[in-house]
Amino acid sequence: MSTREPGDECRLAAAALQRFPAEVAILDVDGEIVSTNLAWRAFAEANGYRGDVEMVGVNYLDVCDAAAAADGDAAVAATGLRAVFAGRRDGFDFEYPCHSPDERRWFLMRAVPFTVDGGRYVLVSHLNVTERKLAELDVRERTTQLEGIATLLSEDVQRELSTALGRAVLLNRELGTARSIDLEGSLHRVNALLTDALALLTGEDVDLVSVDLEASAKAAWRKVDTLDATLTVDATGVLAADVGLLGRLFQHLFECALVLGGTDVHVSVGTNGDGLHVEFDREQAVSTTVDGRSTADCVESNVAVASRIAEVHGWTLTTDADGTVRYEVSGVEWRT
Repeated sequence: MSTREPGDECRLAAAALQRFPAEVAILDVDGEIVSTNLAWRAFAEANGYRGDVEMVGVNYLDVCDAAAAADGDAAVAATGLRAVFAGRRDGFDFEYPCHSPDERRWFLMRAVPFTVDGGRYVLVSHLNVTERKLAELDVRERTTQLEGIATLLSEDVQRELSTALGRAVLLNRELGTARSIDLEGSLHRVNALLTDALALLTGEDVDLVSVDLEASAKAAWRKVDTLDATLTVDATGVLAADVGLLGRLFQHLFECALVLGGTDVHVSVGTNGDGLHVEFDREQAVSTTVDGRSTADCVESNVAVASRIAEVHGWTLTTDADGTVRYEVSGVEWRT
């Protein structure tokens, strides 16, 4: 068992601070830097700082003030730091861009006050958050793209489809042939698909009605090319759901069963407390491609759509794939 000498904790803390991966500086009550760590000095050197990279004695507030005229972020940082120094704030966090000529970068500045032997100091750290920021920007860009697609579908495509559907209805009334009936039916199905797709894209409230679990599952099964596969619905019940979207959720999970369980897979649908499940045995050796796509990609895309359908209903879809594959949907409202 090791014994500690007086001052060991201070030396340990100082050594840890030096090796801390974020850039750290300690400021006194006047804003002067009294200590910096290795990461701070390495960053200063790598970015062409002219002077002693330790920067001890440099007034951090003066640096911010000097840059404030041309950089609004520097002004925000100086204001926040002064509030911490004055005791008006217990801490200050500020995210800002710090791009180099060949790299986009963002940092999170965090200022925390502390006292040592009656002296008041502020620890300032700069953490590189570029990876997280780029991910946020990517999500924002994709969201904007999806909103554009949703607008296109809801305005242009839906308008043209409504026109075509109206003409097909009139044509079918005049002709009443098998082809005109099939055409009208196909356009009605496309319109239903478009309505469901818009609900998934926009996340708007779905049209909840009372849906029979067994009837929905069996109807979805008939729409999938099941080959020699079989289905058992082990429970009955009525749940609040969008009838079209619930059917498509079943279809996507059934597609997963055919990919992972093989053409003669047996699929069971049942209930569990506040939800339902789709379960089947995984085949030991499954095809590595499905219609030119890998098995993993096929399953992932089907589960992604099923998860989105669950999400717009306020449900949660989880997967347990330990030998027996089980997709569980929780948060379902059962109706009597």
